[in-house]
Amino acid sequence: MIQRGGNFGWPVVTHGREYWGGTISRERSRPGLVDPVHVWPRTVAPAGITFYTGTEFPAGRIASSSGACRIVPSSGSELDGERVAREERLLTDFRQRIRHVVQSPDGRLHILTDASSGGVYRLDPS
Repeated sequence: MIQRGGNFGWPVVTHGREYWGGTISRERSRPGLVDPVHVWPRTVAPAGITFYTGTEFPAGRIASSSGACRIVPSSGSELDGERVAREERLLTDFRQRIRHVVQSPDGRLHILTDASSGGVYRLDPS
């Protein structure tokens, strides 16, 4: 959870890894720094996050959705206060890097990719 004025320590303190698998830092916590509330088991290279407020998807199905600067599935998370109550991998067969996720005024989610044949895609509930 982002806290105004909080020092999250990156890259001195991190659970993340380099793209090639190397360690960024061996430290996971340090006094005076804000610890994460949730850690993804794989580096997802987040490109951004959108907190979904629409009604197109079943209630609570997507509380937040993040893009990934790597070719990994996007993730949707259901939040309960300041903790992740449930997480779901989305677009597991989609093989493009997602650069941005936005909610349109009609409550649909749209993703932007950066592939040469990429574009803007609308996500529909299934």
